[in-house]
Amino acid sequence: MIASNSSVHSSTFNPLPVTGMTSLSGSNILIAVAEEEDSHEQLFEDGVALIEQYETTSDLDDLATAVSTLRRAVELTPHNYPDMASRLANLGTSLWSRFEQTGDHQDIAEAISAEQRALELTPEGHPDMAERLANLGTSIHSRFEHTGDLQDLAQAISMKQRQVWLSFSYITPCHNMSIVMYNPSLLL
Repeated sequence: MIASNSSVHSSTFNPLPVTGMTSLSGSNILIAVAEEEDSHEQLFEDGVALIEQYETTSDLDDLATAVSTLRRAVELTPHNYPDMASRLANLGTSLWSRFEQTGDHQDIAEAISAEQRALELTPEGHPDMAERLANLGTSIHSRFEHTGDLQDLAQAISMKQRQVWLSFSYITPCHNMSIVMYNPSLLL
């Protein structure tokens, strides 16, 4: 069963030290300077900082600016950049957050696309794989709640199942044995 989206989707953004920024007042000026310099690193840091600010203030303008900043950072990031999956995941999560506030179907479509790309770039065994599966499942489930498309529901369940099994596989063998002892149906 998939729980309520508001409590499931991870809004964990890669916390990065924001160089030279103690406050985001005037953040549009900083973003304009970063865009002028075509600094995908600075744009990404600014986008993450804006998301964190949105989480504190619930100001939709901060969220809108974060989405456009993260989108621009992804556009400017070289295709083979080692942390591209993280950037796409953060963009997807910010778009999902905006969809939850506005109901704009374009946001959820773009969120799912970014999260799918992030998942494709995440190698098997990567520590963020389970979180990315969960986020994609939650986004697809959010779309299902608005469209009623049963294929979305099936996909969301599949993502959540993969995430649960992946999370379960990270538990040590001793923990696995104790879990099975208390719930033998897991072996079926």
